[in-house]
Amino acid sequence: MEPLKLGWKQRSKAETALMNDLIPLLKKQAQVREISGLSAYE
Repeated sequence: MEPLKLGWKQRSKAETALMNDLIPLLKKQAQVREISGLSAYE
């Protein structure tokens, strides 16, 4: 996100939107295994 030169508010919103899109894909890829740190975005 740093190359986008966003402020902290915009960067936070962009990161949240990205993780909302990625969480289902990551869970599908991991199947039943736990993904460390993912709970911070759930």
